[in-house]
Amino acid sequence: MKVCDRCGIQVRGEKRCCPLCQGRLRDPSDEELQSAMFLDEAFPQLPRHKVSRLTIAKLATFLCLAASIAFCAIGLLLDFQTPWPLWTMLGILVGWLDFLAVLYLRSNLLKLVSVEILAALATSLFTDFFTGQHGWGATWVWPFTVPVLTVVTFLLAKIRKMYFSEYVMYLVLDCVAAFLQAVPLYFKVQTVRVPAVLSMAAYLVLFIAILLFRFYELKTAASRRFHL
Repeated sequence: MKVCDRCGIQVRGEKRCCPLCQGRLRDPSDEELQSAMFLDEAFPQLPRHKVSRLTIAKLATFLCLAASIAFCAIGLLLDFQTPWPLWTMLGILVGWLDFLAVLYLRSNLLKLVSVEILAALATSLFTDFFTGQHGWGATWVWPFTVPVLTVVTFLLAKIRKMYFSEYVMYLVLDCVAAFLQAVPLYFKVQTVRVPAVLSMAAYLVLFIAILLFRFYELKTAASRRFHL
């Protein structure tokens, strides 16, 4: 350790010049060494305690469960004559899932956005079913949400300068989400069939194009994803 008389700082190592004033450094005296050792012992540097993601997730889960129990109790007191306690509990559930997604997927923006949009789609379908199955979720929200997800995927991949093999599996996931519209079509849930049919046809063309022109990237991504 060296000492600078001009700045009054202590510099570790074998440096000859002060990093601040470029003055010459000297060896400290015995008294200065003892003083420095005393300061190190009197003011130790404590390690910083970092809160883990699991602890944050547990805390969020506890708060959401406590709030849900409270609103359930309110609903029981009101004999569930008004639906707002149930809707509030549903909102708490959606908010809890959204918080966990952000907490664990914030390092992967593309995955986070995909999960958020698909979760919004699932929420709209569930809400539509819960309110009497009017069909608006499957008729209008589903056919237009999946293309929005695809556009966002391409934009994020372009902005982040990703290789095609890094986001092709997300496109395949979009195709699967579009093809699943065949289920409400089969059960005649849609009040208007045109949006779903056009969406499925467009994604069938996209899937064929991926198979024909980018099969190597798809195979590479699938092997890396599923350890084939």
